[in-house]
Amino acid sequence: MKKILFRAIAIIMLLVMTVGLSGCDKSDSEIENLLTEFEYACNTLDFDAALNCIDPRVSDKIKVATNILGMFTSQDREELFEKLASVIADVSEINGLEFFESIQIDLQEIIDDEEYDYLKYAFTYVTYDLAGEEMTKEAYFTFEKYVDKWYITSFRFE
Repeated sequence: MKKILFRAIAIIMLLVMTVGLSGCDKSDSEIENLLTEFEYACNTLDFDAALNCIDPRVSDKIKVATNILGMFTSQDREELFEKLASVIADVSEINGLEFFESIQIDLQEIIDDEEYDYLKYAFTYVTYDLAGEEMTKEAYFTFEKYVDKWYITSFRFE
């Protein structure tokens, strides 16, 4: 009887640990996928797809503003990516189109926020071209879970 009880408890503990660990892996894989989607959208200069990776509380305002501007002006992709660069990162010294077209994000580590379960951070290396020269910098992305989906809220170079 003790052996059966011991085995049952061991199996239950194993299941609880497995479910608990898989929950962490799921959100981390969602963030990995989000970074991959963002990188691809940038490389292909798909402005709308890039905005879909960014917190909708910010990207929706950008979408509305660009739609209104588009009605009165003929903004091209370069101008849109320049504005996107200024909104989500301090890359003022970089040509937005050249930066986004060449960006490569090498994820190093995903870090959980100690206080809030809806925030995560990622340490990455970001490689991009600057006037024909390849540059690599350390960068930190911030992610927030909003309406059950992860979004990029910001990134900064170190």
